[in-house]
Amino acid sequence: MPVSWRYEYGLLVITSSAAYDLEEAKQSTAAGIADPRFQPGTAILFDSSASTAAIEPADIEERVAWLIQVSRRGVSRFAVVVGTETHRYGLARMLSTRLELAGVELGVFRSFEAARAWLSPRP
Repeated sequence: MPVSWRYEYGLLVITSSAAYDLEEAKQSTAAGIADPRFQPGTAILFDSSASTAAIEPADIEERVAWLIQVSRRGVSRFAVVVGTETHRYGLARMLSTRLELAGVELGVFRSFEAARAWLSPRP
């Protein structure tokens, strides 16, 4: 399966590799949230740095609606790692801006370490 989940550093980490569709990401995220380790206030880190999935601007609204629903399940905030592709970074920033308008926080990063640091509990 090109999308998997795990708990690491107190975060729910969703990793996508190769080509995947949004339904696979939704299923993995739902499984991670159903795990007993999930607590209100848990953050989610989407690591898409190895993904080859074709994501287009038209896909943004569906992802916005989905992440708003996920945030209502008690997720504190989200981060996404997009790797080095400028196209993916730009699309993720579009997603972040749309989510911000809905009061949902999504940070966009090129490295896992930077995303993890940003999601670490704030003092």
